[in-house]
Amino acid sequence: MNLSVEVWKDIPGFEGRYAVSTMGRVKSLPRYVNCRWDNDKYVPEKILRATPKSNNSPYLTVPLGLGKNRNVHILVLETFIGSRPDGMETRHLNGNRNDNRLENLAWGTRQENIADRGTHGNNLPGERNPNSKLTESDVLKIRKLHTNGYSYSEIGKQFNITKTNVYYIVKRKSWAHI
Repeated sequence: MNLSVEVWKDIPGFEGRYAVSTMGRVKSLPRYVNCRWDNDKYVPEKILRATPKSNNSPYLTVPLGLGKNRNVHILVLETFIGSRPDGMETRHLNGNRNDNRLENLAWGTRQENIADRGTHGNNLPGERNPNSKLTESDVLKIRKLHTNGYSYSEIGKQFNITKTNVYYIVKRKSWAHI
């Protein structure tokens, strides 16, 4: 398939109502709909505006019918490649999660996705991660407290994290770079 040309296909399950393109755009198809106030209302073709799923999510979604927001990257893959294989997830091959062109998407394993983040510099370790509650200094203190006999629960309360997080820090399953 020539990926420089935009190709449109009906979205499975929404045939005749919505289509997605190889460029990652979604449109509602022209059709007549039955409304209470107007028996045969004509709805023209319209490119849908993709918006982030939520304030914290980088993935773009579009509304397909009432209450049916769908991730654009999944729509593209399911429409052009096929259903998601068991144990697979979507990979954005160039690291840009807003680039939903078919040539940038693939089904892959969790391990491949994690490797992609490292390759593209999207895996921010430690305090460079905006979601981090701890600093490198905190991590060193946590490990020191554990060697001095404090329990995971006691340390967790002091730093406002779970005892499981403390365990992962102590065992170097997280914050391993320190």
